[in-house]
Amino acid sequence: MIKKYDMTFMYIPVLILSILSVILYIVRLFHAAAANVLFFTCTTALLCFFIVSRVNAKAWKAVLILLAIFFSAVYFILGDSLFSFAAEKFASACASFGFFDFLFNTAGIFDFETLVYQTSYGGARLIGNELVCGVVNIVKADPQTDLIRYLSGRCIFLFALLGILLSEKKNFKANLLIGALMLISGNPAPALILLLFTSPPLYFLALLINFCAFIVSVLFEIKGAFVVSPSVFEIVYHSQNLVNFLAVGAVFCAVSYFAARIVKERKK
Repeated sequence: MIKKYDMTFMYIPVLILSILSVILYIVRLFHAAAANVLFFTCTTALLCFFIVSRVNAKAWKAVLILLAIFFSAVYFILGDSLFSFAAEKFASACASFGFFDFLFNTAGIFDFETLVYQTSYGGARLIGNELVCGVVNIVKADPQTDLIRYLSGRCIFLFALLGILLSEKKNFKANLLIGALMLISGNPAPALILLLFTSPPLYFLALLINFCAFIVSVLFEIKGAFVVSPSVFEIVYHSQNLVNFLAVGAVFCAVSYFAARIVKERKK
C-alpha cells in the first residue's frame, strides 16, 4: 500500500516540525496554550499529508484522513477533560509522569505536561506566605524542592535522545540538524516521531532511557531546571550545579549512543 517501505520520507515533515518547534518556542514564551494548539495542529496535518501521499489505494487514503480528523476532534472536544484526568492520575510520581509525557509528546501534545508544570495538578506549596502551584512555579520559588526532578528528568532525556539520533550514520547530517533544533527549542516531539516511523526498536529504547532519566534524577538529585521549555539556553541559565548536570547529560548521551548502536547491530 505504501510506495516506499523504508519510511525515510518522514525526514521531510520531521525537519519541518523541527524548524517550526523553534518558532513556536518563541510563541511559548508569551502564550503556552496557543503554542500547544499550533504545534499539535501542524503535526497532525503534516503527518497526514505526507503519509497519505505515499499510500496508493484511495480507500486507505480516505481511512487515514478520517482517522486524522477523528484524532483532531478528540483533542479539541475532549482534550481538556482527558489531560486533566491524566494529570490527576499519573502525575503523582515523576517516573509515571515521564512515561505519559513521552507518549503525549510523540503525538505532538504538550497540554498534559503544561497542566503539571503550571497548575495545581503538579502540586501546591506554601512558600513565603504565598500559595504557589505547578512544578515550574514551585521550583522557581524554591530551587531546592524535590519537585525539581520532574524538570531534571526531562532535561537529561533530551541529551539521551540526542545520543540516539547521532547513532544513525546513514542520515547523520539530518539527524544532527534535528538534534540541534531539539536542543534549541527543548521540543523532543519531532525526534520521537522520526524514531517511531523509521526505527521502532530505537523508539522503545528511547522510552526505556526516558524512564531511566527520571529515576536517576530522583536518586542523584540532579538539579536541571527550566521555566518555559528545556532548551539548552534555559537549562544553562536555570540549572543548579550546572557542571554536575552537564556531566550526567553527557553520560546519558554517550550511553544512549552506544545502546542504540547495539540495537541497530542486533537488528541486522
